[in-house]
Amino acid sequence: MDFSSIDYSYYFLIIAGILPFIFTGVAKYGVYSRNENREPRIFRASLAGYRERAYAAQDNSFESFPFFACGVIVAHLSGEPSHFLWINLLAALHVVARCLYGWAYVTDRDLMRSLFWSIGFLAALSLYLV
Repeated sequence: MDFSSIDYSYYFLIIAGILPFIFTGVAKYGVYSRNENREPRIFRASLAGYRERAYAAQDNSFESFPFFACGVIVAHLSGEPSHFLWINLLAALHVVARCLYGWAYVTDRDLMRSLFWSIGFLAALSLYLV
């Protein structure tokens, strides 16, 4: 992959947009049925352990996506093609950090979760400064 001359950041936007649904799948896999679809809030309230944390990771992923998406757009509007390397690397770093954040959240590793959240946030914030 040539990160310096080809723009991959929009692909990372798609991946970041799909991440919350992956965490939802983790929460629901094996216990969700059509009946739960009639009362999704009751179903969610009944979850515990890693399933409950997977839903929390989903919520946080939805919350972080707009900030990241706007950062990618701002970086493109204010940057130039020579900045593709930084835009791509920061977008990739954000997505990797968010994946690791979700893993740490689901597996109940609180300090690692905070570390990966911070890395993802700083990567998204840095997009505004490219």
